[in-house]
Amino acid sequence: MTVSSCTTHSLVRDLEQPIDEAARLNATIITTVIEANLHPPKSEPR
Repeated sequence: MTVSSCTTHSLVRDLEQPIDEAARLNATIITTVIEANLHPPKSEPR
């Protein structure tokens, strides 16, 4: 029981790092897309 709990906790800690990185990257991409939509290039006819 104790070993299983410890292993699960370690696994979760290992998984949290990449998920954090992916979330940050995703937020950056979303922000960029929103910015592009809010401020379209002047050359683009509306």
